[in-house]
Amino acid sequence: KAKGLLAQAQERKTKQADYDKALAAAREALAKENYAEAISQANLALKAQPGDSTASQLLTQAQQKQDLQKARALFDQGNYDDSLALCSSHHDPASNSLAESNRAERAAFNGANTKFSAGDYLFIEQLRSQSYSGKKPFVDLLSNAAKEKNALGELEALKQANKWKEVKAKFLDAASRDFASKKPFAELLQWADEQAKIKNIETAGEIDKCKRDFAILAVELRVKLPK
Repeated sequence: KAKGLLAQAQERKTKQADYDKALAAAREALAKENYAEAISQANLALKAQPGDSTASQLLTQAQQKQDLQKARALFDQGNYDDSLALCSSHHDPASNSLAESNRAERAAFNGANTKFSAGDYLFIEQLRSQSYSGKKPFVDLLSNAAKEKNALGELEALKQANKWKEVKAKFLDAASRDFASKKPFAELLQWADEQAKIKNIETAGEIDKCKRDFAILAVELRVKLPK
């Protein structure tokens, strides 16, 4: 019996030593912002003393800070949905603040993208002045919008010069097909088609006039025209 008590005491002492060591390591790792290590050590402390409140609090704190660190990295990349998902799992002030920033930038992107989809490029300069314009989603959006704006400018210049054939030719380019259905481009194509119809009517009228003039001339010259 004495040996059994001694063994139990030794086991408690060993577990206490393991707990103390793991807890100290968890605190040190947390202070150094090594959250993965802090989580690992906090779990070791809980293994030595299951349900311990101090180790549980350290574990929760480390997990929260690790999620916040990942959420900030995702936010900096413009990955708002995944960042928000991590923020929503916590309700501390830092996570709530980051969640609000995510929502604000996501709303700005969605708004700009809606205008881009409609062929409205007035947002470009305003968006370029924003602090988040260097994030990948915005960089890609601005790049695509600038290309389309330039293409629209070229087409409008051709219209001003009444070069409807060149306008129609531009729309045959594969690169133009992605935005041809957008309102400003569709209106330009409609104009070019209308000009083509007018030209066809004029050409047909000129041909008919030539036929009439030729018939009159044939009568005057007493030339029999082939049927």
